[in-house]
Amino acid sequence: MKIWIKKTLLTLLLLLVVLFITLAIVLTNMDPDASYDKKHAITTDRTVTIVLIDGLSKEIFEQYINEGRLPQFKKLIDESIYVRNGIGAFPTMTGFAYYPFITGMKAPDSGIFGLRWFNRNLDYGNLRNYVGRTNIQMNNDISSQFKNLFELNEEYYTASINTYMNKGVHHSLKTGWAHTTAKYSKASLFPFLRVVPFIGRNISKDHFEHESLVTDLAIDQLKFNPKVQWITYPSLDAHNHVHGTDDIYYDLLQHLDGELNRLDQAIAALDQKDRMVVVVSDHGILDVEVNVDVPAIIEKELGLKIERGLSTHLGTDQLKDPLSEFVRDDGYFVINGNLSAYIYMKDPEIEGAEAWRSPTEGKTLSHYPSKNGRVDLPTFVASIEGVELTTYNLSQDTLVVLHGTDRAFITSDSIDYYSYHPLVGDPLLFGDILIPGISYHKDSLLIMTADMDFPYSLVRLWELMQEENAPDIVLTTKAGYDIARNYEIFVENYKGGHGGIHKDLLSVPYIMKIPEIQGKMIHVARAEDIGATIFDYLQLNTTYSLTGRSLLE
Repeated sequence: MKIWIKKTLLTLLLLLVVLFITLAIVLTNMDPDASYDKKHAITTDRTVTIVLIDGLSKEIFEQYINEGRLPQFKKLIDESIYVRNGIGAFPTMTGFAYYPFITGMKAPDSGIFGLRWFNRNLDYGNLRNYVGRTNIQMNNDISSQFKNLFELNEEYYTASINTYMNKGVHHSLKTGWAHTTAKYSKASLFPFLRVVPFIGRNISKDHFEHESLVTDLAIDQLKFNPKVQWITYPSLDAHNHVHGTDDIYYDLLQHLDGELNRLDQAIAALDQKDRMVVVVSDHGILDVEVNVDVPAIIEKELGLKIERGLSTHLGTDQLKDPLSEFVRDDGYFVINGNLSAYIYMKDPEIEGAEAWRSPTEGKTLSHYPSKNGRVDLPTFVASIEGVELTTYNLSQDTLVVLHGTDRAFITSDSIDYYSYHPLVGDPLLFGDILIPGISYHKDSLLIMTADMDFPYSLVRLWELMQEENAPDIVLTTKAGYDIARNYEIFVENYKGGHGGIHKDLLSVPYIMKIPEIQGKMIHVARAEDIGATIFDYLQLNTTYSLTGRSLLE
């Protein structure tokens, strides 16, 4: 049989399978009661709806607000607490960045460290990857030390749409297929699905139709008056990844303004006067012009084998590769958002799988054995085209930050106090805002650096790098660069991304509409402060102190 005939038959067979599966998925998702057993109490007290707009550019948002193109957002701002510079989690990653909003704790307290990370403590499944079918592992990996909003309201009906960071929720809906067909609308078989007679528009949606579906499902949930409701609108992020910031990104933002209006009207029609409405984002976005493969560069120049693993798991929902699989590698390159990455290196002095068990010390990283003799790996990484910041632990109490040839230390001599020590140049571009070597409380750093290129970066970098499973090296990219060349399924290379710590990614708007509170603007607050404010409004108590600070105080 000719090759083209085989390909045609395989394509038709795949199409039929996809149609059957997706039709079942769509019909299930259209039923608002599909996963709700109605056994939980309906609250008559204070409630909250959290709306997360994935990948919201602060710059574009403010431009359209000023031009009067977002009337519902403007109405919310006028009626709400409006945080102009909301400082999110680092890395600026979907899922991981949700944690502070639902716990009032900083993101690394979750026990996970991004959408992908390497767990040195496991015997198998060390590369934790929550992209694809393995996204269910996120809830399994989260630490049980702190409780989220769903867990703390277990007696009441709680609901979520499009989140895998929802441990304890009662009613979870996901529109994953609609999201996929919209995101990859011009790739593979997806364009053909849309023209299938009678059902094409139902099984293959564009971003606008997908977001409207999300609102429809959210309104159906609201009829049960959820104590806590989480809604994710993923279109801005998904479109930016594949196409960059084009006219459709702007149109989608205006469309979301209309969807928020629909939610607002539904809440009013249901007379849910005690419902707090929180509108947040997990990160901003940056466009990409150049895609770089950092592991390939390291292998070519230094002879070190750095593996980067799969971008997406479609065949299984399990992560079971044994630690012994990594013995042949010198390091692992873990991509987050494509504009940031972690490098985990094995200890060159230890044989076998146990070489991966412990973080590699800074002095070893700076004298790592390679085919060219011992090399300064962090300095080499900092020199790669497109890399902006490179960070590693020199010792337990000293963090090194590189920006090209610029170098500085970050130290902490007591809880919540941090010092910046420029050695060569000024890698974090603070200028004369901070006095070198002087300790500042994290709240002071929040205010002082809010408008800088790397806001609150002393604290966010330190929080991440002090964790047990922290990477050995963290790197972020310059504007216009992506560090995941030929990595993504369907499209191979993205045209936009996130993950880094630059203000365009870390700083986003937050809006909190709270009954009985009039409009108020706050210049800067953290994601965990939003979570603490929700806890305060719902009058939730914990046996531990939240790292966030309520804005109602």
